[in-house]
Amino acid sequence: MPTLNPFASNDAFNLASLTAAINDLAYTPSLIRQLGVFDEQGVATTTALIEELNETLSLITPKPRNAPGNPVVSDKRVVNTLSVPHIPQRATIMADEVQGVREFGSENMATPIQAAINRRLEKMRRQIDYTIEYHRLLALAGNYMDANGSTQSAYTLLGGSRDSVDFVLGTATTKIREKCLDAIGHVEDGLGGAPYTELHAICSLGFWSKLITHAKVEETFVYNEGAALRAGLTDAFQFGGITFHRYRGAGSAVVTSGKAFLFPVGVPDMYLSRFAPANYAETVNTIGLPYYAKSRMLDFDKGVEIEAQSNVLNIATRPTALVELTTSN
Repeated sequence: MPTLNPFASNDAFNLASLTAAINDLAYTPSLIRQLGVFDEQGVATTTALIEELNETLSLITPKPRNAPGNPVVSDKRVVNTLSVPHIPQRATIMADEVQGVREFGSENMATPIQAAINRRLEKMRRQIDYTIEYHRLLALAGNYMDANGSTQSAYTLLGGSRDSVDFVLGTATTKIREKCLDAIGHVEDGLGGAPYTELHAICSLGFWSKLITHAKVEETFVYNEGAALRAGLTDAFQFGGITFHRYRGAGSAVVTSGKAFLFPVGVPDMYLSRFAPANYAETVNTIGLPYYAKSRMLDFDKGVEIEAQSNVLNIATRPTALVELTTSN
């Protein structure tokens, strides 16, 4: 006798199918992800290792010819072990939600049930993406989210301190290009000898508004890019060697009011996203994926419970190269 349980008869509810589905869904647009700043990789453990090589350069004291050379000591290596945060969420689809879609006794339930699953997975995916975006904003501010859900300072972990440059945007005579050069100098000091390719700054609405309407900035665009100025600087523009972006945030995922985060791009292994395996028997010792989804039947087959999760650590490994831009007026 054929089963009348629409959930149990549907192969779409197994771990592999649900995980493939949620990984294939379109992600919620987000500026940091679109910039491609973070290096995304899966790991087979629930921890991530960050190795520091504290390379220092010293002046070499001149010596007489044929004298012994100056000793060169090995660089200090430090390995930091961080637990990967676990981000789970659950949803329930009751049998009543698909009741009436089929005739009694029919097994042709794949389409309506899959549609209900996809709607829940889409929302779960958006919420995970939103959470990851928030964690990456923390990273660009020199912090990271630990496995307990607490914000920790990357400077406490890796050393150094955060530099800040006041752009004084409320004063019409402020030389904004000089402020940009000052900020770039702080980035390069924080990088040491590490190369970079570009500099970006994501701005709060308040900082952005004052920046694009500042007399020195408008003066530059009047002479060089009048069309762009007339069209309105709504998303991004380059000035003083920095690409400034207006960051459209929501909820907790926002740039602090009146500030901007300046960061270099193209630095090897500076921005890391490490995905750990899910806490399922089937995923033990496998390489982590960005998203997982799994389901189980409710008591008496009254519905199905779906869980989606991501296990990801986001961190900037050179926090001293991250510079905070502010405006005091």
